Amino acid sequence: ALPSLFPGIAPFEAELAWSGIMAFTPDLLPLAGPVPGRPLRQVLAGFSGHGLVLSYCLARDLSSRILGTEPTEVFDRFSPRRFL
Repeated sequence: ALPSLFPGIAPFEAELAWSGIMAFTPDLLPLAGPVPGRPLRQVLAGFSGHGLVLSYCLARDLSSRILGTEPTEVFDRFSPRRFL
C-alpha cells in the first residue's frame, strides 16, 4: 500500500514481519491497577494493540499509586474492578 500512498517512495521489500498475540478485554480498554481480591498484585495489560502511548501513561500512574501518590483521574477508568 505504501507506493500507492507515497508515489515518490523507492521500491522495497519487507525484510521482517511480526505477528503475535494481542491482548483484548471485553470492553477493549486496558487493565491497570490492583487485582480484585489481591491488593498486593498489580496488573497492567490488555492494550488491544494500542499499547505504546497508553502503556507509558498507565505505567507512570501505576507506579505513582504503588509509591503512595495519587495517579491521574484517567487511571481509575482502567481498573480491573469494572468487570466485577
